[in-house]
Amino acid sequence: MRVLVILVVALVSCWAVLAVGLNFMGIDLYWPFYLADKEQIPHHRLLAARNGVFLTFAFYGFMFLRNSFEKVYPIHFLKVYLLMTTIAGALVLIKIELYSFDEITSLLMLPLCALVIHLGSRLNYRRYFTGGSDEPF
Repeated sequence: MRVLVILVVALVSCWAVLAVGLNFMGIDLYWPFYLADKEQIPHHRLLAARNGVFLTFAFYGFMFLRNSFEKVYPIHFLKVYLLMTTIAGALVLIKIELYSFDEITSLLMLPLCALVIHLGSRLNYRRYFTGGSDEPF
């Protein structure tokens, strides 16, 4: 499980760096591997990413208000962002009534990655794979 989590996190992180690097060269790469060099990124994809950021911000804001001393690892942020972007993306697709196979499958990849990260970063797996430490990796 640990290897799968590391692989998923590495792939998502490399994708993000690649997307930013290509953007500076004038090529837009959006989830998962759509190139938009001549056309713009579809508005519904931008809305999903924007609303995912806002929902993630709200989640951590409420978490802070509930218990400001709780330790949160970066892997938790990644998991929450993927879940919140899934929720935002689903709401955007429902609102604009866009139910194409490509859109739904690309949206379903986000919670799948979040689930792998969640299962692999649970405390009992961390202890098993790291020899008793509570540190996530």
